[in-house]
Amino acid sequence: MHAQTGTGGGTSAGTNGIPRDRLPRALVCLADDQILEVRVTRRRHFRGVWWYDLVLTLPDRRDTPRGPVRDVTEVAFSAPYPDVQPIPGEDYTILAPPPPEERRRWRLSEAPPGSPHDVVVHRLHCAQGGMSQQLATDREALRMLADPEEAVTCSVCRPDRVLYPDGVGPHDGGEPPYPRSLGMGHGPGDLSANVDRHLAEGGFGDS
Repeated sequence: MHAQTGTGGGTSAGTNGIPRDRLPRALVCLADDQILEVRVTRRRHFRGVWWYDLVLTLPDRRDTPRGPVRDVTEVAFSAPYPDVQPIPGEDYTILAPPPPEERRRWRLSEAPPGSPHDVVVHRLHCAQGGMSQQLATDREALRMLADPEEAVTCSVCRPDRVLYPDGVGPHDGGEPPYPRSLGMGHGPGDLSANVDRHLAEGGFGDS
């Protein structure tokens, strides 16, 4: 559980880019059988279990030169279904990830001086990508990599292993293969597949 300061501290629990007023509400059953209303920031499916990232807003105190004043604290935590239950009428579709072709999962950084390339393509959390905020979808990355003077893949995080699952890069001859995340050639090796399961597997949020 992670407690973070509310209005007084200027920071709050992460919402994964979803506006706070649009976060859907849900009910969570605590270890002592209390049932509380929380906000849901994210959901994920892991080994047959749906997990939900939640935010609970609690009353708190903020100290000022004139004495304590009322404030709030947000507690971020996770719980699985069925400990987390939907509230009728809430829209959970906002929690679904964008379709594969729209996911910006590659970070672009400027190539080092002297490089024959303009851009280096990294996995999203590769340290070699630095603080660059320029992101790209699979299709955008492939278009840049098709030009050897424009872009090259990072030799540390090796995004080419995902973009070119068949081991054929854009400069090995012929047309570059499309990544499986674009819906062309799905198979067991599809690393980007994020197929939403329905209530049959014990979860909620698809509709």
